[in-house]
Amino acid sequence: MKSVIAVEVNGEGNQVGEDDTKTNLDFTNTYTTNPLKVTKKLAGNARNLNDKFTFTITINGAEGETYKTNIPGNETITSGQAVNFDLGHEDSVDVYGLSPADTYTVTEDEKDYTSEGEVEDPTAIGDTEKNIIVTNTKTQTVPTGLYDNIAPFALVIVVAGAFAVIYFKRNRQEA
Repeated sequence: MKSVIAVEVNGEGNQVGEDDTKTNLDFTNTYTTNPLKVTKKLAGNARNLNDKFTFTITINGAEGETYKTNIPGNETITSGQAVNFDLGHEDSVDVYGLSPADTYTVTEDEKDYTSEGEVEDPTAIGDTEKNIIVTNTKTQTVPTGLYDNIAPFALVIVVAGAFAVIYFKRNRQEA
């Protein structure tokens, strides 16, 4: 059985083995964080690519913890704080420094689009970066243009028919 004794002398960790030889101990502390990215996309034949949508994001972690972000006007978010921001088509924002146990919610104000991708229930960030894509779809039935295509020809036929009736009526009366 081998025994190892670890001692700290003036802030240096040393290991003393059975044979009283001393070797340095290496300690590695790691703290893993992951980013959260929220992206807005628009779809459908009636979408307006200039529309902006208001989002609310809340990060819940340790009390008082702050997270860096690229949200205009909010360089940091404090744990538990709800932050509003606007996104248009293909716009995105990032929040950095979330630990695996931190939770987040991402909601969007209602507009006349069908929305997909919001995270309304608190969700843990976990061990990987999260990419939230919120897609809004707006579709309408597009007129086929049948009336627009046929109406001018039908009008020409009706007018030509009226002229034909008048012409033949005059020619009959003269004969």
